[in-house]
Amino acid sequence: MSTPARISKSRFTRYVQCPRLGYLQSYPDRFKHLADPLDWLALHLIGEGTRAGELARDCFPGGVLIGHVWNLGRACAETAVAMRNDAVSHLFEPAFAVEGLLCRVDVLCKAGDGEVDLIEVKAANSAKAEHLPDVGFQLAVLERSGLSVRSVGLMHFNPDYVHPDGGGGAAPCGAHGAASNQGYDLAELFVVDDVTQEARRWVAENLDGLLGSMRADLARAEPPRVPLRHGCKECAYYRQFCAPAGPLHPVCELGADRGGLFAALYAAGIEDVRDVPPDFPGLGAGHALVLEAAQTKGLVFKLERLSSLMEELEPPLLFADFETFMAGLPIYAGTRPWQQIPFQWSLYILEADGSVRHEEFLKADGDDPRRAFAESLLGAVGSTGRVVVYNKGMESTRLKELARDFPDLAEALDALDARIFDLLPVVRQCCYHLDLHGSRSLKSVTPVVAPHLSYEALGLKAGAQAMEAYERLVSPATSDAEGARVRADLLQYCALDTLAMVEIVKRFWSEMGKA
Repeated sequence: MSTPARISKSRFTRYVQCPRLGYLQSYPDRFKHLADPLDWLALHLIGEGTRAGELARDCFPGGVLIGHVWNLGRACAETAVAMRNDAVSHLFEPAFAVEGLLCRVDVLCKAGDGEVDLIEVKAANSAKAEHLPDVGFQLAVLERSGLSVRSVGLMHFNPDYVHPDGGGGAAPCGAHGAASNQGYDLAELFVVDDVTQEARRWVAENLDGLLGSMRADLARAEPPRVPLRHGCKECAYYRQFCAPAGPLHPVCELGADRGGLFAALYAAGIEDVRDVPPDFPGLGAGHALVLEAAQTKGLVFKLERLSSLMEELEPPLLFADFETFMAGLPIYAGTRPWQQIPFQWSLYILEADGSVRHEEFLKADGDDPRRAFAESLLGAVGSTGRVVVYNKGMESTRLKELARDFPDLAEALDALDARIFDLLPVVRQCCYHLDLHGSRSLKSVTPVVAPHLSYEALGLKAGAQAMEAYERLVSPATSDAEGARVRADLLQYCALDTLAMVEIVKRFWSEMGKA
């Protein structure tokens, strides 16, 4: 098989992420049909990135946009003309191709004396190490094209930016049309981190080796073999390509990969959890529960640990679940980039006599739901009883943000936060079944621990789908009939998440002999 004529930035960064993914994306004619369609969340993130990139251009007046997305030759030719034009100070999406490598740069600034500044725009709240292959590849392409790169910048959202009004966003979860700077203070919204030294160091230490490996892999007839990781399940190729060819229970399902454990297992020819010897070097105490489940092929409990962690849980108990949406470019006054905006809560109250009642809230008029959310929640939870959630980081962080944004409610919100009990660590430490496939998400745990409950018949089955549903619910284009259906789906979904926690706790009590 011949090597593809060019390695684009996107193919290269995918290869750095996973050599098999880089291979598959380099041969779209062979493999594209095996990729699942992008889901709503992926499209939302792409849309927010596009909006951020368009808006960032307003920070550089006098710039010229190079078009021809699908015609590299014309894009490179127009880039060359613009580079020679002294009247052009900034180029947006200029194209460069050299030595079989190609890239397009978000913003290229002419710095004078033949030097340029490279700026990559990210719809993120900070510069991250994972961005270095991206800017490093661009840096190398520019310099191999004969340009002198003075600096490399990562332009991203300022996480402390507070939107002064609601004029910038068109709809919750973002509108994927052209970006507008109405209402945004661009000088405050964006910051540019100088990552020149980090990018040059990354290029010197990594680029040639990775390009050599990638070219060698692309010259082979089949994709490289790569051990499965937890993150693989989020890949578009996982379901149709990687999972069918891999073990049923890959060793990544063990949990924490400390000291290169997974690589050592893979090198020893061990790819399935069920084949892992209990005395394999590097296994820790946290892996014992998974190995026990692999041996028994059933649901196992660590009852002593379970009793210790559950000791403080006595009725009355309140079980709470929140639903949120988020937009990279803030929508409401007083909100920040990528701030999660809570719009719905569900609450089950388990009384000392065993009775259960349910309360719920959903604000879907398109206005900022935060204060109504907070006030209604505080009115429902009262002042006594532990509040059980699943993954405290989500609910607790939302309460802290609400306390920050609404100081008059801060004392009550802080008191509520202090009552939270996180069920997730209990699940992680105390029970396992191979059917969990390494996940401890509520959607994975519920059918195993409380099999009488099911998400299968619901219109919504995941948090990202709830975000999409909320976007449709508040859209003026949604009919009354469709809005009623979506609203019912949201209420049913959030209620089941909350009821699942009730049933998991009851199952734990039963195993402990308390039921």
